Amino acid sequence: MIVWRICREDYADLSGVGASLYGGRWNSQGHPVIYTASTLSLAFVELIPGLRRGGVLKGYVSLEIEIPDHVSKSAISLEDFPKDWQEGHSPKWFIDKGDQWIKAEESLTLYVPSIIIPSEKNIIINPKHSELSLVHIKNKNPFRIDSRFAF
Repeated sequence: MIVWRICREDYADLSGVGASLYGGRWNSQGHPVIYTASTLSLAFVELIPGLRRGGVLKGYVSLEIEIPDHVSKSAISLEDFPKDWQEGHSPKWFIDKGDQWIKAEESLTLYVPSIIIPSEKNIIINPKHSELSLVHIKNKNPFRIDSRFAF
């Protein structure tokens, strides 16, 4: 399976260090994970809320990451989400679920619905899992978008 990640060049690896430094929707600070998406376009859409208004994507790269189909997988479905998730009242629920998954190390990947487009999937990778050695970056390319796209 191919998954996609868009990140700054400094974090273009499989360490999860960026997420560990800053935390994210599915992890607290100090817990490394690698956020990926099922498509390159979804990876871009997921990036947009974190960009500063008027910002540009200088120094960003896209990573095409290959994950063998036979690796261990877990999933959280939309039906598992708290009822008030769309109002933004439950960010701690997401972080707690992610941190529990990270610490358990029961699976390499965690499939979760995109918060922005819930019918699409994000795939979170646990870089501390023993199967990480099976994952590799196939391609790394500068990420550029059409100049007509404005933030």
